[in-house]
Amino acid sequence: FQYVLSRVLEIGLGVSAYLLVDLLFWPRSTGDVLIDGLQRWHQMASGWQCALLSGELPPHTKTRLPLLGLLRQIHDWRQHALRDSGRLRGHAAPLLDLQCALQEQFTLTVSIEDRLQALHDSGAPLTEHQQQLLRDSRQAILLMQHDLPLPRMDQLIERLQTMPSAMPAHDPTLPGSLARLLPALLQSQQRSQELRRLLYRAPLRRRSANRLGSWRDPWQAGSAAIVAIISVLVTSVFWYLSGWQYGYVAVMMAGVSCSLFASMDTPTRPSRGFL
Repeated sequence: FQYVLSRVLEIGLGVSAYLLVDLLFWPRSTGDVLIDGLQRWHQMASGWQCALLSGELPPHTKTRLPLLGLLRQIHDWRQHALRDSGRLRGHAAPLLDLQCALQEQFTLTVSIEDRLQALHDSGAPLTEHQQQLLRDSRQAILLMQHDLPLPRMDQLIERLQTMPSAMPAHDPTLPGSLARLLPALLQSQQRSQELRRLLYRAPLRRRSANRLGSWRDPWQAGSAAIVAIISVLVTSVFWYLSGWQYGYVAVMMAGVSCSLFASMDTPTRPSRGFL
């Protein structure tokens, strides 16, 4: 009992000290971290897209990898922000749509970069009309980055969709590809900007009074708790009756295994592997 009591006191004291210091000195919710991450992603992605449309082809490691890493972090932050951010709580659908829009932007930008690189390697020049459309697309991305109105966006997208092709005739994958990718990229940019404005203006929402609201299956939670209680009690009784010197370790392992596998539908199989 003394081992168990010491263990509980150590864990409780450590968690309480961490929470107290975090709340008093550096309070920051995951929602704020997510909003900052979205802002950084849009700035980095817009800079990459503007560089491509102006004729620059930066190395992949300086553009794609940082954006991929930040995109993964945004995915993790999104799930936490839905629980501890009063501003984002209850907005799971817009956040998921925004995540999909960011992934779509990344894929489209990679495709545009690959086609521009192929054009550069082939030495085939773009016509003046196509260069003007690329400059217009770059200007539209810059305006969206600064949340400025875009009165001619529909006309620009229509012009891009009818853009003539000056791609090499020997490569069947390149003709018309930019004409399809550029309007899709601008539409994805518009969609993500609208979703960001919706989230920034989202009203505060209080936590639900139902404490089981975060559980998708309260019966599974209850059954996992009962299994944990019985497992710890059985192990403790065996420790007490046998007088085993290291029985307290068995009690700790029972509690740990019940905690690790409680959320699984069939915890028996991973428990066997753990054993």
